[in-house]
Amino acid sequence: MMGTVLSANGISTWLGDSILPFVSDTSPLVIMIVLAALAGVFVNITVGTTYAAIAIFITCTAPVIEVLGYNPSIVLMPTIIILSFMMCFYALPTVYPNFNYGYYKAGDAVLPGALTTAAGVVIACLVCYFLAPALWGASLYI
Repeated sequence: MMGTVLSANGISTWLGDSILPFVSDTSPLVIMIVLAALAGVFVNITVGTTYAAIAIFITCTAPVIEVLGYNPSIVLMPTIIILSFMMCFYALPTVYPNFNYGYYKAGDAVLPGALTTAAGVVIACLVCYFLAPALWGASLYI
């Protein structure tokens, strides 16, 4: 719904044209890494809002990526993978009671969470950049 509104009102075209001078020479791999890392950090900070993050990131960035001349389904695939990866690990209610017993502090999960997020971003972006166009038969560029 949000993506349709952005496209119908021309906001996505305006936003794409306004950031085009900054990212016109940027590789799609860099865009994939930046979007996936932003999504991973956003979901780690706001635990339990994975569905809202999916709605925000995908619907707001897909029209802009299309204006930049890239295929949104391939460029946004690492972001979708990272968001669903975070949903599996951090959105489960079984994770939260462990902190209530006093054995663990919330800060104990920062380093492992950051490492798994970084590893997930790198792996998902590399797999989607090199394998997704060959497996799907779709081009990275529109």
